Amino acid sequence: MGMYGEVEIYIEFKSKEATDKALDNLEANVIEHIKAELKDEPFSFDIAEVDGDGDSTGVIKICSDRIQNAEWRAQQIYNYLMENHKEDMVEFSADSITPTTILFWNEGDE
Repeated sequence: MGMYGEVEIYIEFKSKEATDKALDNLEANVIEHIKAELKDEPFSFDIAEVDGDGDSTGVIKICSDRIQNAEWRAQQIYNYLMENHKEDMVEFSADSITPTTILFWNEGDE
């Protein structure tokens, strides 16, 4: 068991066409890339959301019951894009988000 987490990835491409090309069928393409690397080892991979903003930026959201899994999936997307679309990318950024309680009150505390 682990802590729930999300990773949000922002990618700037050189053009809208490059964005569309890289993000089209991204999940299936990354899965094939992982299979080629891992051979017969089992793995789980899915992307919660892939969105091109209509311009040259792509936004990808990954969610998992374990933040480590979400981070691993982000790394796999990075590996795939660097191997297959590096010439079209300007910037890649992946941010981990975990739930953090900053305020808590309980009526029994009084």
